[in-house]
Amino acid sequence: MCVGIPILAGFISILTIFLAESGASLTTNPTELITARLMAIVLGSVIGAVGGRLLYHERLQHLAIRRLRQTRIAMKKRRL
Repeated sequence: MCVGIPILAGFISILTIFLAESGASLTTNPTELITARLMAIVLGSVIGAVGGRLLYHERLQHLAIRRLRQTRIAMKKRRL
């Protein structure tokens, strides 16, 4: 279960988006800028949540460790 996701939503605000783009000239329609930045933030958050879920999934960790051990053994056999 992803407990930290609701906390992330608290840090996203309109002021944050404008400050991130303060160096660039604002477009004539600030709604486009806000929408684009918000979509980038949401997409990045989703990718991060999926990546975190995969990293902490016990079954995937077990399979990855097993595969790494098999690869290490195969590489040692190849050197001999």
